[in-house]
Amino acid sequence: MTRSHSHSARSLSRRSLISSLGAGAGIAMLGACTQRPSGGDAGGDSSVELGVGWWGSEDRHQATLDALETISEKTGFSFTTDYGDWGSYWDKLTTQMSGGTAPDIVSMNVPQELTDFATRNALLPLDEYVGTSLDLSALSDGERDGGLVDGTLYGVTLATLCPALIPNLTKLDELGLNLPDAWTWEELADFAKSVYENSGGTLHGIVDATESSLLESFLMQRGHPGLYDGTTLAGTEEDFVDWFRYWADLRAAGGTVTAEINAADDGSHPNNPVVKGQAVIGAGFNITVDVWASLTSDQLGYAWIPTDTDIAGNYQGAASQFSINAATDHPDEALEFITMFISDPDVSRTLGFSRGVPNATALDALTDLSEDEQALADYSTAVAAEEPPPRPGAPTGAADVSELLARYADEVAFGQRDPEDGARSFFADASEVPLGD
Repeated sequence: MTRSHSHSARSLSRRSLISSLGAGAGIAMLGACTQRPSGGDAGGDSSVELGVGWWGSEDRHQATLDALETISEKTGFSFTTDYGDWGSYWDKLTTQMSGGTAPDIVSMNVPQELTDFATRNALLPLDEYVGTSLDLSALSDGERDGGLVDGTLYGVTLATLCPALIPNLTKLDELGLNLPDAWTWEELADFAKSVYENSGGTLHGIVDATESSLLESFLMQRGHPGLYDGTTLAGTEEDFVDWFRYWADLRAAGGTVTAEINAADDGSHPNNPVVKGQAVIGAGFNITVDVWASLTSDQLGYAWIPTDTDIAGNYQGAASQFSINAATDHPDEALEFITMFISDPDVSRTLGFSRGVPNATALDALTDLSEDEQALADYSTAVAAEEPPPRPGAPTGAADVSELLARYADEVAFGQRDPEDGARSFFADASEVPLGD
């Protein structure tokens, strides 16, 4: 895997959430204005100025600014922009929404954020606009459904993601190890331990994924909808005991990283154990590969999630979405903008994979894909061919559950609790968190 664009994605805990979604660490919150080029053959109302806000990496920023220029040339709209890294974007957007100064068009991402802003009536319900101001014909049913909150459309999917294991193919080749086409959880554990043994204890097989998105896959494989079932914590106490014990046993055998290495992973991509050469397999999303590939000269790839059942535990969800500020003065123009963002071929070629895997219409407009982009498209297409379910939802209050998961996972990792006690304590406390309020 060679270096190219940067992307972002989601995990469950705050630490892994930042790791998967953090984009362009150190990028200041900036403002820019894209004006309609003089002499442009615009067909829209040039007096309309739309505010657009998003988060991401420098690559995403530039691709988006270029796309706005293209849209400006075609519509006559001008734009004010407000963008930055993950943390600063959400902090600022919350303040802007409260003060009535938020952009007309705002980026949403994981179900938790979309649900949070929608249930606070900060976002415009979009159903009545579909087929008029908003054309969603470029999206699959699953991509459309990714923007629903309690059956109402609030977000438009710009690109998708799906879970993946991310192996360092260079390190595996040096160790003489080959990835299987498919595996069970026990086979993954055996493989991870063989990495540790074959490397003489200098490399761990896999990152500690106790609090990663793999937990959702594990629970789905056991018949649950994800970590949550509506506004209730999903899974049983024994499911979490098995999960905590799996990673504790693997840690004791060297298959996963030590507690100290895991704690040093502060959420920034450069400190991820795979990027730092401490672990060979990472746990994240398909679009995370490109982020890590920009930070290492080693070749990275994709591997399937293990399963012990006939349920793959994979899913497709929105890697990025646009929503409309409920207080906008220009809903029709904002939705015309979003329609072009997801379906105009010139815009699609400008955006590329900067937000994740484009929809099929946008992907058809792309030519001369790089080796990295083709690999990403191939993996995503293979997952889509399995007709996976949509990304599991996350109700309001899910952040508190994530904090509990991180806390008890750390206590088990550092030997302050045994895995059974940690799992049962997490389940008890998490079951008491008010969700959906």
